[in-house]
Amino acid sequence: MRRKSRPAVFGGVILLLVLLCACADPAPASAPPTPRPTAAPSAVPSPTPVPELPYKGMPETGVEKTLLGKAAEVISPCYPYQGKVNPTQTEYLFGEADFPTVFVFCQGGAVIHVEDHRGEARPETPYVGMPEEWIHCTGLGELKETTHSAYFAAGELRVSRHYVLADRDYTYFYAGAVNGFVSEIRDYRSEPSEHIHFSRPSSMPDADYYDNPEDFWYDNMDEFEDYEEAAEYWQEEYGGDSVF
Repeated sequence: MRRKSRPAVFGGVILLLVLLCACADPAPASAPPTPRPTAAPSAVPSPTPVPELPYKGMPETGVEKTLLGKAAEVISPCYPYQGKVNPTQTEYLFGEADFPTVFVFCQGGAVIHVEDHRGEARPETPYVGMPEEWIHCTGLGELKETTHSAYFAAGELRVSRHYVLADRDYTYFYAGAVNGFVSEIRDYRSEPSEHIHFSRPSSMPDADYYDNPEDFWYDNMDEFEDYEEAAEYWQEEYGGDSVF
């Protein structure tokens, strides 16, 4: 009997191994890589709300950065708020150029006082307590400033100014203001008999009759070019001493 050759035996063994490998379960798939943890996004800070209007203590650099926007006018130096003597005091006026409604007083680089008159109607005439900046904004139109003075009271400087609606013969309305606010009014429009008549006297006015240059100038404004000239005359004749 004839034996099989060795190559044939080895070939059968190899074939059997191939078949066994083909029938075996495939190798499990490798697990997907674990994702790296990502950092949580940083919180975005909410923007600082813009204030509606300046407030006491606000830095002066922020006065025109509120919802009011730019000031219609900036006065420096201004009437001293509450008589505080400081040449660096500044006033910001917001609103219409001919009718501001918010007044912001600054001193030393910060807001010291805010006057908010928004919502108020344009007044027909000046009234006590009205901001002096409104003197020329009423239904009377522009008033003429006649006199001004400065004096100390209770340790504070007070600046007094006087305004009239008048012609060469009569005064129809008078308003006096102290430290930026109207303090006195006199309405002569409906009482012609009480109008102040500025008649030119035949001789120079008697300064000794007046206790201060303001009243002297008020009654004799037609006799002088301006208040300073009248005050100088009053001082020479009466011997008084005026602040101006």
